[in-house]
Amino acid sequence: MFSVVSSYIKTIKKRLYLPIIFAVTLVLGFVFGIIFKDNTGYFYFSENVIAFYVNALTGYGSLGGLSFGCLFTDICLYGIFFLLSFSLFLLPLQFVVVFYRGYVLGGVAVCMITCFSVSGFMLFFFACLIRSLCSLIGLAAYATLAFDLSLCKKRKDLIYKKLVALGFCFLCALAGIVAQLVAISFFLRPVSKNF
Repeated sequence: MFSVVSSYIKTIKKRLYLPIIFAVTLVLGFVFGIIFKDNTGYFYFSENVIAFYVNALTGYGSLGGLSFGCLFTDICLYGIFFLLSFSLFLLPLQFVVVFYRGYVLGGVAVCMITCFSVSGFMLFFFACLIRSLCSLIGLAAYATLAFDLSLCKKRKDLIYKKLVALGFCFLCALAGIVAQLVAISFFLRPVSKNF
Protein backbone atom coordinates (compact mmCIF):
# COMPACT_ATOMS: atom_id res chain seq x y z
CA MET A 1 0.00 0.00 0.00
CA PHE A 2 2.74 2.46 0.95
CA SER A 3 4.77 1.54 -2.13
CA VAL A 4 1.75 2.35 -4.28
CA VAL A 5 1.35 5.73 -2.56
CA SER A 6 5.04 6.58 -2.95
CA SER A 7 4.88 5.66 -6.64
CA TYR A 8 1.84 7.94 -6.97
CA ILE A 9 3.75 10.84 -5.47
CA LYS A 10 6.60 10.25 -7.94
CA THR A 11 4.10 10.11 -10.81
CA ILE A 12 2.45 13.38 -9.81
CA LYS A 13 5.85 15.08 -9.52
CA LYS A 14 6.82 13.68 -12.94
CA ARG A 15 3.62 14.93 -14.61
CA LEU A 16 3.17 18.17 -12.70
CA TYR A 17 1.90 19.93 -15.81
CA LEU A 18 -1.45 18.09 -15.59
CA PRO A 19 -2.47 19.48 -12.16
CA ILE A 20 -1.37 22.91 -13.39
CA ILE A 21 -3.64 22.55 -16.44
CA PHE A 22 -6.43 21.47 -14.07
CA ALA A 23 -5.91 24.61 -11.98
CA VAL A 24 -5.96 26.83 -15.07
CA THR A 25 -9.12 25.09 -16.31
CA LEU A 26 -10.80 25.64 -12.94
CA VAL A 27 -9.83 29.32 -12.87
CA LEU A 28 -11.08 29.81 -16.44
CA GLY A 29 -14.39 28.18 -15.52
CA PHE A 30 -14.61 30.36 -12.41
CA VAL A 31 -13.98 33.53 -14.44
CA PHE A 32 -16.56 32.49 -17.04
CA GLY A 33 -19.03 31.82 -14.22
CA ILE A 34 -18.50 35.35 -12.94
CA ILE A 35 -18.58 37.03 -16.34
CA PHE A 36 -21.62 35.17 -17.66
CA LYS A 37 -23.56 35.27 -14.41
CA ASP A 38 -26.80 36.04 -16.22
CA ASN A 39 -26.56 32.84 -18.25
CA THR A 40 -25.66 30.56 -15.35
CA GLY A 41 -29.20 29.90 -14.26
CA TYR A 42 -29.12 32.68 -11.67
CA PHE A 43 -32.50 31.78 -10.22
CA TYR A 44 -31.50 28.15 -9.79
CA PHE A 45 -28.30 29.22 -8.04
CA SER A 46 -30.07 31.79 -5.89
CA GLU A 47 -32.56 29.22 -4.60
CA ASN A 48 -29.79 26.78 -3.67
CA VAL A 49 -27.56 29.53 -2.29
CA ILE A 50 -30.32 30.78 0.00
CA ALA A 51 -30.97 27.23 1.21
CA PHE A 52 -27.23 26.76 1.84
CA TYR A 53 -27.06 30.08 3.68
CA VAL A 54 -30.03 29.20 5.90
CA ASN A 55 -28.60 25.77 6.70
CA ALA A 56 -25.09 27.00 7.34
CA LEU A 57 -25.41 30.29 9.17
CA THR A 58 -28.79 30.61 10.79
CA GLY A 59 -28.70 27.37 12.72
CA TYR A 60 -32.10 26.22 11.44
CA GLY A 61 -30.58 23.48 9.32
CA SER A 62 -28.46 20.47 10.01
CA LEU A 63 -24.74 20.74 9.40
CA GLY A 64 -24.64 16.95 9.09
CA GLY A 65 -27.12 17.04 6.23
CA LEU A 66 -25.20 19.86 4.60
CA SER A 67 -21.95 17.92 4.89
CA PHE A 68 -23.52 14.73 3.58
CA GLY A 69 -24.85 16.60 0.54
CA CYS A 70 -21.40 18.00 -0.21
CA LEU A 71 -19.78 14.58 0.30
CA PHE A 72 -22.34 12.96 -2.00
CA THR A 73 -21.57 15.54 -4.70
CA ASP A 74 -17.85 14.83 -4.38
CA ILE A 75 -18.40 11.06 -4.53
CA CYS A 76 -20.45 11.51 -7.72
CA LEU A 77 -17.61 13.54 -9.25
CA TYR A 78 -15.10 10.86 -8.29
CA GLY A 79 -17.35 8.24 -9.86
CA ILE A 80 -17.48 10.23 -13.09
CA PHE A 81 -13.69 10.56 -13.10
CA PHE A 82 -13.32 6.84 -12.38
CA LEU A 83 -15.53 5.93 -15.34
CA LEU A 84 -13.76 8.40 -17.63
CA SER A 85 -10.36 6.97 -16.68
CA PHE A 86 -10.86 3.64 -18.46
CA SER A 87 -10.13 5.07 -21.89
CA LEU A 88 -7.35 7.38 -22.94
CA PHE A 89 -9.76 9.09 -25.33
CA LEU A 90 -12.22 9.95 -22.54
CA LEU A 91 -9.60 11.53 -20.26
CA PRO A 92 -9.94 15.03 -21.81
CA LEU A 93 -13.59 15.05 -20.71
CA GLN A 94 -12.28 15.38 -17.17
CA PHE A 95 -11.17 18.89 -18.06
CA VAL A 96 -14.71 19.67 -19.21
CA VAL A 97 -16.02 18.51 -15.82
CA VAL A 98 -13.47 20.67 -14.00
CA PHE A 99 -14.31 23.67 -16.19
CA TYR A 100 -18.00 23.22 -15.43
CA ARG A 101 -17.22 22.87 -11.72
CA GLY A 102 -15.36 26.19 -11.87
CA TYR A 103 -18.22 27.73 -13.84
CA VAL A 104 -20.74 26.70 -11.19
CA LEU A 105 -18.42 27.90 -8.44
CA GLY A 106 -18.16 31.30 -10.13
CA GLY A 107 -21.94 31.53 -10.44
CA VAL A 108 -22.35 30.60 -6.78
CA ALA A 109 -19.78 33.25 -5.78
CA VAL A 110 -21.67 35.95 -7.64
CA CYS A 111 -24.95 34.79 -6.16
CA MET A 112 -23.68 34.65 -2.58
CA ILE A 113 -21.98 38.01 -2.73
CA THR A 114 -24.90 39.80 -4.41
CA CYS A 115 -27.51 38.26 -2.09
CA PHE A 116 -25.68 38.41 1.24
CA SER A 117 -22.76 40.86 0.70
CA VAL A 118 -20.04 40.44 3.35
CA SER A 119 -21.53 37.39 5.06
CA GLY A 120 -22.04 35.81 1.65
CA PHE A 121 -18.42 36.43 0.75
CA MET A 122 -17.24 34.95 4.05
CA LEU A 123 -19.49 31.91 3.62
CA PHE A 124 -18.31 31.42 0.05
CA PHE A 125 -14.63 31.76 0.91
CA PHE A 126 -14.50 29.79 4.15
CA ALA A 127 -17.09 27.12 3.38
CA CYS A 128 -17.54 26.65 -0.36
CA LEU A 129 -14.18 27.56 -1.84
CA ILE A 130 -11.98 25.71 0.64
CA ARG A 131 -14.08 22.53 0.39
CA SER A 132 -14.13 22.70 -3.41
CA LEU A 133 -10.38 23.24 -3.60
CA CYS A 134 -9.73 20.23 -1.34
CA SER A 135 -12.00 18.14 -3.53
CA LEU A 136 -10.35 19.36 -6.73
CA ILE A 137 -6.87 18.61 -5.40
CA GLY A 138 -7.97 15.00 -5.12
CA LEU A 139 -9.50 15.10 -8.60
CA ALA A 140 -6.35 16.57 -10.14
CA ALA A 141 -4.19 13.93 -8.47
CA TYR A 142 -6.53 11.17 -9.64
CA ALA A 143 -6.63 12.48 -13.22
CA THR A 144 -2.83 12.67 -13.30
CA LEU A 145 -2.53 9.10 -12.05
CA ALA A 146 -5.20 7.85 -14.44
CA PHE A 147 -3.39 9.49 -17.36
CA ASP A 148 -0.12 7.87 -16.33
CA LEU A 149 -1.74 4.47 -15.81
CA SER A 150 -3.42 4.63 -19.22
CA LEU A 151 -0.02 5.22 -20.86
CA CYS A 152 1.50 2.34 -18.94
CA LYS A 153 1.98 -0.91 -20.84
CA LYS A 154 1.50 -3.03 -17.71
CA ARG A 155 -2.17 -3.64 -16.99
CA LYS A 156 -1.51 -5.62 -13.82
CA ASP A 157 -3.54 -4.43 -10.83
CA LEU A 158 -4.91 -1.48 -12.79
CA ILE A 159 -8.26 -1.43 -10.99
CA TYR A 160 -6.55 -1.77 -7.60
CA LYS A 161 -4.27 1.19 -8.33
CA LYS A 162 -7.20 3.31 -9.45
CA LEU A 163 -9.20 2.38 -6.36
CA VAL A 164 -6.29 3.34 -4.11
CA ALA A 165 -6.16 6.69 -5.92
CA LEU A 166 -9.92 7.06 -5.38
CA GLY A 167 -9.26 6.46 -1.68
CA PHE A 168 -6.94 9.46 -1.72
CA CYS A 169 -9.67 11.49 -3.41
CA PHE A 170 -12.12 10.45 -0.71
CA LEU A 171 -9.65 11.55 1.97
CA CYS A 172 -9.32 14.93 0.24
CA ALA A 173 -13.12 15.25 0.19
CA LEU A 174 -13.29 14.39 3.90
CA ALA A 175 -10.59 16.96 4.66
CA GLY A 176 -12.60 19.59 2.77
CA ILE A 177 -15.79 18.67 4.63
CA VAL A 178 -14.02 18.83 8.00
CA ALA A 179 -12.58 22.24 7.07
CA GLN A 180 -16.04 23.40 6.03
CA LEU A 181 -17.61 22.15 9.27
CA VAL A 182 -14.91 23.78 11.40
CA ALA A 183 -15.23 27.07 9.53
CA ILE A 184 -19.01 27.11 9.84
CA SER A 185 -19.27 25.84 13.42
CA PHE A 186 -16.46 27.73 15.09
CA PHE A 187 -16.17 30.86 13.00
CA LEU A 188 -19.06 31.74 10.69
CA ARG A 189 -22.04 30.85 12.90
CA PRO A 190 -20.75 32.70 15.98
CA VAL A 191 -19.78 35.75 13.90
CA SER A 192 -23.15 35.85 12.09
CA LYS A 193 -25.10 35.55 15.37
CA ASN A 194 -23.16 38.37 17.03
CA PHE A 195 -23.25 40.80 14.12
